[in-house]
Amino acid sequence: MAVVLLLLFQLLHLVLSVSATNAGTSTSNVLANRHLRAVATKLANHGEPLSERANDLWALHDLLLIGYHGVFLAPHSPAKREVRDHATSLAKLLPSVHPLKQCRNVIAQVIGKSEKPNISAVAETAWACLPAKFSAADFDQAFLKETDAAAAKMPHPKEPEILGTCKGSGWPRTCSYWVALHLMAFRADALQLGAQFVHAVVPLLAGGALVCNGCTQHLMALHKPVLSESMWRDRSNEL
Repeated sequence: MAVVLLLLFQLLHLVLSVSATNAGTSTSNVLANRHLRAVATKLANHGEPLSERANDLWALHDLLLIGYHGVFLAPHSPAKREVRDHATSLAKLLPSVHPLKQCRNVIAQVIGKSEKPNISAVAETAWACLPAKFSAADFDQAFLKETDAAAAKMPHPKEPEILGTCKGSGWPRTCSYWVALHLMAFRADALQLGAQFVHAVVPLLAGGALVCNGCTQHLMALHKPVLSESMWRDRSNEL
């Protein structure tokens, strides 16, 4: 499963890098691979990332909430219902796979024994549990509801100096996704939750969590065998 996870996120790296290059953005500004690998190695060896880099996990909020709303999917479609189920699955995995112990604990409290936790509440907690104690006020644009997708297509933290690996990135959400997905994949694999993690995440990305047409098209092409027929059929007008 470690090989599968590595392949998945190397493919995701390719998707995001190609799209960034096509947009005229240097990929070196998007992903600081050397620093990311150092953080990931620390997680694998010691179980927690460096505290000064933990704020890089802020876009877990968006992965959950944008993924839940499936902004690239047709309203009331089977695919829309599918991504909501997958967002719920990811939320219920966070008490195990979130890289920060303090976040694992508080998210577990928010979810409790609910079979269908409130995704907005879990997403807000994924912000608030980080050292910066993020809220919507900390971003120039924040995704809080489905109609925010266009305005919050490229959000930036108002104080980027509090970030670690992603400090100075031209694509802050992309960088945060990259960091968070790798760190969670390490934990998921160690806890034998790798298959559940991958199956929860890929449909969320395909449904519009990247909020990027080119990125999503590349990702879907690379992961066609694992995406449902409805995920291909039930597309809406992308941003």
